[in-house]
Amino acid sequence: MKIQKQTAVKIFRDAVISLFIYALPVLLLYFFFSGKGQQSWKNADAEAVLKNLSSWGLPVLMVVVGLVEFAYRLYDNKWNKNERVLDIVCFVIPKVVIRPLITFFVLKFLPVIFPGAKGIFSWVPFGWAFLIIAIADDLTQYWYHRLHHQVPWLWRFHRTHHSAPYMGMAMASRQNVLYTIFFSQIYLTAALTYLGLGYAALFVTGIKSLITLGAHSSIPWDKPFYKYKVLHPVAWVLERLISTPATHHAHHADTADDGVGNYKGNFGNMFFLWDVIFGTGIITRQYPQSYGIKHYKQEEWYAQFLWPIFKSKKAGSELAANGPMVGDELPVAAVSGNDEREEEGFIGKYAIAAIAGLFIFASTFAQTEKKKGIFILAVDSFAAKISRQTSPQIIDVRTPEEFALNHLNGAINIDLRGTGSREGLAKFSKEQPVFLYAIQHSRPDILAKELRENGYKEVYELQAGIASWIGAGYPYYTTVKSEWTPADYKKIITTNRIVLVDIGTRYCGLCTKVKELVDSLKKNNDPSYTIVELELYKNPQLVADLKEIEAVPTVILYKDGKPVWKRTGLSFTKGDIEAELAKAK
Repeated sequence: MKIQKQTAVKIFRDAVISLFIYALPVLLLYFFFSGKGQQSWKNADAEAVLKNLSSWGLPVLMVVVGLVEFAYRLYDNKWNKNERVLDIVCFVIPKVVIRPLITFFVLKFLPVIFPGAKGIFSWVPFGWAFLIIAIADDLTQYWYHRLHHQVPWLWRFHRTHHSAPYMGMAMASRQNVLYTIFFSQIYLTAALTYLGLGYAALFVTGIKSLITLGAHSSIPWDKPFYKYKVLHPVAWVLERLISTPATHHAHHADTADDGVGNYKGNFGNMFFLWDVIFGTGIITRQYPQSYGIKHYKQEEWYAQFLWPIFKSKKAGSELAANGPMVGDELPVAAVSGNDEREEEGFIGKYAIAAIAGLFIFASTFAQTEKKKGIFILAVDSFAAKISRQTSPQIIDVRTPEEFALNHLNGAINIDLRGTGSREGLAKFSKEQPVFLYAIQHSRPDILAKELRENGYKEVYELQAGIASWIGAGYPYYTTVKSEWTPADYKKIITTNRIVLVDIGTRYCGLCTKVKELVDSLKKNNDPSYTIVELELYKNPQLVADLKEIEAVPTVILYKDGKPVWKRTGLSFTKGDIEAELAKAK
């Protein structure tokens, strides 16, 4: 399986930008000293080499946070024996064996290869050393991580980290042994210690470890920043600067169909800013409903840790002998970035401003997935953008029948199937933003590309469709009175012990597929649970009142009136539903 041409072009383009980013802090350091009339590099005195490269603090912190996660049952009973052994081996072996050995040999051989280099950079002030190392180390890891997703033959070396169907301290160290051995930070820290920058290198390692562990944690510590309005400015900077649970959990989602998951991007480790600069990130301030990889076959722990030395015996596995390079359910596009929509004009308009943002801790453009000049916004950002327009240009890209039932206030309808349907665009200015929405992405995508080709400068799509708008409680026009009231809904989920609710619409392709799964369960005639199907368009007010519907289709399982399982999109199978029903019984 070869890397796609578009992906290769984007990798080359972003690599060129990266060279400038690598050089930027070094150039700033040079001008800093030159401006003061100093040439400190000519009078360096070597400092003592820092020898203690490992600390018990971070491993202990991981264990403590992990115990808290278990205490609150945040792993959802998914940590079976095979997962436990794999996570423990991946936690212990690198810290006890791999990293100490690599560090020992690096520090042993560097004096032989470069005998005069010991302490050569000890003249560099701590603050400058921290900045240079933080940028160089994390940008290198961004590329190491990104290439393992975008170059098909590298994927299996990183796959182990994504196979975990949960997030938390248990899986934070979960990696294939070869991925760990070639991990740049181990060599970089050891080499920088020899060169006289050990303190700064270890400080970067400590800060980076805290951020990456926090991003993997199943404790959503970033939620208060999104919940309280006074903290929103802090959240805006924070989520663009570093990886948070919301942004990194999206990278570990098992689907991108719900408008939240982004396993095609969000590659940043310590700094999320790289994703902002290179257009590989999505910020939604939401968390995926499920994690892992769709084609996960519960491969043996030793195969996941030691592939390709040991291979899996599971037929069809990517880790099996003669197994596929990328699983059947995860096509190349799913691990190759946002290749289908190439970004135009990105370098000239945004990249330089984003690089400057490294030093003022903010970037110059809003969070979105940017594709070919098209921005995909989460519902709150979409609403905020519209509210800033005097006369917003909104297009509903659904059928006239759907539009008649409900639509955003002030929207016009363009049915892509109808001839002459673009006539409504005549009154729209190409200089002003245009806002598109439907049920999901396919129809807005088509029109968005067409608008860009015809000279419209700003085009925004609503990430999870009109269901997210209604579910978030934003105003809209409707001719329908909900068939169900909140009281009706509460009554059915409280008077029946186990209730499975399917919320969708017949106009949505994914909803139809989910309905088929739910209908097949009805044929079981099992009296232990009740199945309820809600049509979005016939119950818009109920969906708004529930405050928990972010997209359709959405399936929620209630037990004794409380939600115990929820999935959005087609991120599950009939077997998954049956397993959850059996668990609820």
